[in-house]
Amino acid sequence: MGWRPLQAMAAHGLCSAMAVLAMAAAPTAMGQEQAQSTQRFQTLRPLPGQLDQTPVFNDNNPESIKASGILLSTFAPVGRAHPEAHLDQRFVGNFTVFSHHVYARPAHGATTAWLALLAGNAADQPVTITVQQAATALSQPDAPFLPLPSFLEENLAAADEDHGDTVANSFRAPLSTAAAARLDQAPLRRGLGGRGAIYAGPGSRVAGALVRGDSTPGLPASWRLPPHSTQTLLLLPIPTSYLDPPVNGRTTQLRLHSSGPVSLAMVAALQDGPPRLSTLL
Repeated sequence: MGWRPLQAMAAHGLCSAMAVLAMAAAPTAMGQEQAQSTQRFQTLRPLPGQLDQTPVFNDNNPESIKASGILLSTFAPVGRAHPEAHLDQRFVGNFTVFSHHVYARPAHGATTAWLALLAGNAADQPVTITVQQAATALSQPDAPFLPLPSFLEENLAAADEDHGDTVANSFRAPLSTAAAARLDQAPLRRGLGGRGAIYAGPGSRVAGALVRGDSTPGLPASWRLPPHSTQTLLLLPIPTSYLDPPVNGRTTQLRLHSSGPVSLAMVAALQDGPPRLSTLL
């Protein structure tokens, strides 16, 4: 008769195990009952135009500049101090240069990050690089990031009109005094008031300018590279002085044409004043 206690214990153990399983399953079942599904319908629209075969010098990695040095280079590696940093590629005909970087000044660090765009001509003939379109903008003060509505319509035809609109009386939410001062730019005020370009961030401003067929004033129209020479096409600062926090960014996009093959490089220099160009590459 000793088997009956064992049978009873086994039955008790089975019941206990089932109870534990039931307790463990209960929260899952309750969670499933409480879970809700939300559906949000969106419209998928094709972009106008099409992709092309234009090569792009895409200088964006790393986005944040931490030290001086080569950001991207297509120069030949032979004879370079860091040959592994050079991709050994050439650009000829139509091509695009895109660059976007952020500089957050560390404590006691340099006030400015300088971006130098270099071009090299290794051929026996001179090469001319012509600008088709070119735009560049800083985050501060050119194009601060703004919380804009999801849809705004530009009215470029009325961009030259000035009816006295300010940031304070536009349809956007009220801003702090510091933010309003940062946004006190006539083109942006007119844009927010429905009479001009609208942008939020340097990439937005640069892209909008190119779509409209505009270029940033003051940029060169062309460069002539003698045979076997390297030339600085642009030297652009990312300043952080008088910014709190000391963070700034710059976006640049150039649509260029080269009459012959050229190598390109983007080099960063962290220092208060402009760097010596001979030391960049």
